[in-house]
Amino acid sequence: LSYTLEVNRFTAMTQEEFTRQTWSASSTSSAFASEVNTLEDDKQNMRNNSLGGFPSDLNWVKRGAVNSPINQGSCGSCYASETLGTIEAACWQKTGVLPKLSVQGIVDCSWEQGNEGCKGGQRSNTLAYIEDYGIAYSDYYPYEAKEQMCKKILNNTKLCLKRGDITINDVIEIERFDLDGLFAQLQEGPIVIAIDDKHREWQLYKGGILDFSPCNKIISHMVLLVGYGVENGKSYWTIRNTYGTGWGEGGYARIIRDPKAKKGP
Repeated sequence: LSYTLEVNRFTAMTQEEFTRQTWSASSTSSAFASEVNTLEDDKQNMRNNSLGGFPSDLNWVKRGAVNSPINQGSCGSCYASETLGTIEAACWQKTGVLPKLSVQGIVDCSWEQGNEGCKGGQRSNTLAYIEDYGIAYSDYYPYEAKEQMCKKILNNTKLCLKRGDITINDVIEIERFDLDGLFAQLQEGPIVIAIDDKHREWQLYKGGILDFSPCNKIISHMVLLVGYGVENGKSYWTIRNTYGTGWGEGGYARIIRDPKAKKGP
């Protein structure tokens, strides 16, 4: 095996209990489901897996552009955390300073834009909220892993981005199976992706390159794609998860990057 499992806080849970705990079932919310749809039958091959002119490895964490993973608890806030991860990285690229933005602010306050708090949400809705209202630093609006009344932060010193600081001109959607497009966009910064997290191997993952079973058709969890590489001849993607630093490789996972294998989450 190219990966290892361990006894962790999820071990005693059934798959159903794990799904409830991590709110993978948030994919049933209208907000999540409208953006992360059922995968089509895989009748086409992945496009070119060659890196072409791209670097042989990439890691935005090592570059300093990614904050440590949060522990989402029993709140389906992965959409908020990982979308903010892309904005944090963009701020780092522009200023050289990596801010930590308020996931809780998105959970509590972006209902008007179509998100559903701990029940799930969309990247596009999250970006729309930030465009309309800005976003606070996490220190001033810390994560509580539950829905609360929205706390409007009016003090500009507590806002990392104020209303009007950013304008969403376009959201790039990478076509399914387009690895060249994925490689190209990843050179620009981390990317929010959706996976199927309803696997025992994912639940108990400790480290290594996940390569275990055919993907299910339903994708139910958002993570942050932060890089790629090769180890012992196996190509992999690196993702940041939202189960805290005690899961996986310090809160991260490596997933096989082999279009012919059709394995992994």
